[in-house]
Amino acid sequence: MKKKNSPCFELVGDTVCLLEKVCRRTKSRGRSQPGSSLSFDSAGVPAPGGRPGPSDLPAHAGLIPLPEFASVTHRFLLKTENQSTPLCFDINGSIILKLLDHPSKEVYVNGELDSVTNGGFSRIFIHAGSDQHVEVEPDGFRQGRTAIHQPANDRVTTGRITVLRHQYNEFDIAVEDVRLVILVHEKDGNRFLWAVLRQRPFANNIKGILALKPADYEEIESSPSTKLKIKDTEIIVISSTADDYSIIKPVPMHCWLTSTRYALEKPLNDYIAAQL
Repeated sequence: MKKKNSPCFELVGDTVCLLEKVCRRTKSRGRSQPGSSLSFDSAGVPAPGGRPGPSDLPAHAGLIPLPEFASVTHRFLLKTENQSTPLCFDINGSIILKLLDHPSKEVYVNGELDSVTNGGFSRIFIHAGSDQHVEVEPDGFRQGRTAIHQPANDRVTTGRITVLRHQYNEFDIAVEDVRLVILVHEKDGNRFLWAVLRQRPFANNIKGILALKPADYEEIESSPSTKLKIKDTEIIVISSTADDYSIIKPVPMHCWLTSTRYALEKPLNDYIAAQL
């Protein structure tokens, strides 16, 4: 895909086409038609109606300029409790994410996003305290620097961490009051990981991508564009799709695409880890 200079092409896949149609209908201050309140935030997603996105503000506002087209994008689903349309959001780059921080039990799970678009995680680390570490990869797992050759349906315990491998596409991990399943998927010849929280810790201070609460929103407008109310903020979203990697055989799901600003409970930087 060729590089696009317009911020409207910040996202990739089906979203590019959708945003392109929106951009053709809007231009304000060089990009929108008179009377249009639609603007885009730094993630390339429409900003709240009537409020300008960063690209509409003067350079001296202290905002970071929009980056050039991001070549690697990973899409996440945030489901609802009532089975309504989930939210989805994109995270750019092969960064390390905090999947689960459970400080009261000293359990930490971090995952490194793959360098392939929508390629999931290439590695996931589980830490229990400062001296117990397990690294999961698509082909197996390591205890420290030692590779563990684990037959299917075999259970291995490392200190407080227990790993049960089901066939060759699922790792069932138990540590303290956490139960985590790591699925192995394959897409276009690329094998990658996806973590699912099966048992949520009892503590109320857990954090991370896996600790996000179900999406909670109200649809307040469907035409000419879809507008949702999230946390007392009205935002315009885009109809899109995302693969549901939380199941053994992923299926595409219709979702409302928004930016991390509205999908996450905290700024994206709070979910980025410095190291695995």
